[in-house]
This record gives sequence, structure tokens and C-alpha cells, in this order.
Amino acid sequence: MAIANVIRCNVQEPTLIWKWHDDEYSKRQDEVRLGSQLVVAENQEAIFVKGGKICDVFPTGQYTLAVANLPILSELLGSVFSGNSPFVASIYFVNKSVIMNNKFGLTPFNLIEPSFKVPIPVSARGSYALKITDAKTLFVQIAGNLSELSAENIKSYFKDLVCAAVKKSIISIEQSLGISPIELETKIDEVAKTSKESVEKIFSEYGLLTKHFVVEAIPIIDNDERVKNVVSKLRQIWAEDVEEKMKFKRHSENLDIYKTERMYDTARAAAENLGGNGIAGAFMGLNASSSVGSALGVMVGNALNPNMRSAGIKCDKCGAESPLGTKFCVKCGDAFIVCPSCKKDNPSQTKFCIFCGSPMELVCKNCGAKYIAGSVFCGECGQKLN
Repeated sequence: MAIANVIRCNVQEPTLIWKWHDDEYSKRQDEVRLGSQLVVAENQEAIFVKGGKICDVFPTGQYTLAVANLPILSELLGSVFSGNSPFVASIYFVNKSVIMNNKFGLTPFNLIEPSFKVPIPVSARGSYALKITDAKTLFVQIAGNLSELSAENIKSYFKDLVCAAVKKSIISIEQSLGISPIELETKIDEVAKTSKESVEKIFSEYGLLTKHFVVEAIPIIDNDERVKNVVSKLRQIWAEDVEEKMKFKRHSENLDIYKTERMYDTARAAAENLGGNGIAGAFMGLNASSSVGSALGVMVGNALNPNMRSAGIKCDKCGAESPLGTKFCVKCGDAFIVCPSCKKDNPSQTKFCIFCGSPMELVCKNCGAKYIAGSVFCGECGQKLN
């Protein structure tokens, strides 16, 4: 007759629930005798089950099985449960450590691109971590008829529910924000957060806690040539939009310079299109006392005068010409570092002009600190520089 001297869990992670059996006596695997030693390791629980009913639960520790620590089972067995006579009961060990790296992946599904009205296939992949918080609930809901419940079993059982939750989150975020499917990669954190909230509710019904939930990627499936074209056009539009926003930002920060640049462009275009004295009639209606009119008149005169047409600053980066006093290139936006002597643009951090050799470092009249030509304010005292 089988006598179990030591009862312990003999498997390693990532098994979640494991049914004990005596390997030495295979014919009477569920026979247990009072006085046997029960060893429950860290992050484990042991559950005694009789007739499909959970009887007694043991937390981490070492126990000598007796009537005193098996009250429910002893009451169930009655007079049979005494002395050294073996009794039949199932013992399950529950792993309560965190089970990491449970991966998931979505089958590609279509989202409509709002600008082009074209279906774009998207997918998603990621992982989550689980921990058993209520062993009785998990046992009753899932593991009651199993001899072992592994992490792979859990992933298999909940795969469709997890994927459905992630898919629902992606669709909800895409529609609520009105963004293109291609932009979903920038919303990974939002998708993970809303997905985790949904998944937590599902797992909690089975005594499981979602410790971590990570969406690693939301890729576009661009095997279709039409999808590739849409993606390419959208990226081109976004790149141009970013460039325009950067120009607007520079202009808003330097509004006076922007006005000067536009007047310069107008004057130059007028000179090129009308030429000669014909340009004079184009500005007869300007108010002579207007500062804009005066500035524009000077620019027109400069544009018409062959000796003055080269009076601008030539950008050292792109070669485009901008009017004197301009802080940024009108074509590429590069900041000008103008030599105080020859008025030519130099590369940044230049200490001596590469055209005339004059020093680029000047001295603040207020505090005596040195500054680079082209600086607007002194870096030491904040004084506005000439």
C-alpha cells in the first residue's frame, strides 16, 4: 500500500497548476497517509480536492498532515479519516509566481485610410505577464479536470479574447482620433493601455492578474502595390507638411524679418517681370510716408539698379541670396553668421571670416563679453547687440 512520506511539486515553471502523483506507486497515485510531509515552496499553494470539491488549501510552508490541518477533508471522510489508514484525495500545486512573455499576434485586418478611402491591412503583436491571485477560482473555472495547466494552455485558451481586445482598441483609437492606419505606430502606448484594461477584466474572472501588457508593433501589411502607393504618398505629404510647419514657426518667431523677406521677393519679382522705368508706375499709389512703402521703394530701386543687385547676403549652405539684415536664409532657413567687415555669411562656430579674415568675435559694449557676429543679445548680460 502506498505511503507518501514527502509530497512536493516536482515540475518547474512555467506550469501553473500541477496534480501530484506518487511516481513510485503508479497504481495508487492518489493515496495519502496521515503523517506524510507536505512541502509547499515559495510562490506556491497546495489544494486538496475530494470528489471534485476543494477541501483544504495550504500556503507556502512545510506541514505534517493531520486531522487538525485538514478540517474540511476530515469532516468529509468521517470515521475513515483516522489512524494510519491511507485515504484518497487529489493534491494540486499552484504556481503563484509571475508568468512572463506570453506572446500574442493578430491576424491582419483592414482599416480604411480616411484620405484615400483605401483599405489598409494592419496587424499587431506583443506580450503580457500573468499571475494567479485566486487559485480556487482558476481551478474551478478551468483546471478542475486537468492533471496539469501550463502557460501555453492559458495562451491557447485566451488567445482569441486577447486578440479581440487589442483589435477593438486599435479600431476605437483610429476612429476616435481620425488618424490614418499608418499613424497607429505612434499610438502604441494608447493601444496597450486600453487593451490592458479590457484584458484585465477577462482574466480577473478566472482568478488571474494581468501584470504587464505590451504592444510591440502595429505594422502595415503592404504586400499590395496599391497599399504601397498610398503609404508612399502619405509619407510624402507628411514630410511636406512638417517642412511647412517649420517655416511657419521660423516666420512667427521672426515676423519683422519675414515681412522684409516678402517685400524683397515682391520687389525682385516686379523688377524681373516689368523691367526698366515701367516698374515706377506700379508703385505710384504707395503712400510716401508709409514705412512699408519706403522700404519696398528702396528694394525696388535696388532691384532695378545693376550695381545694387548683389547687395544681399549669400547663404553659405544653399547659395541663395537674401536681403541684408535677414537673420535666416529665405530659401533653406539656415541662420546667417555675417562678418561685421565684409557682410558675408560664414559657417557656424567660425572665429575668423573665411572671406576677409576679420575676427568674427565681437565685444559687448555693456559687459565686455565676447560674442559671435550675428548674435542678437549678449549671452552674459542679456544686452541687445547692435
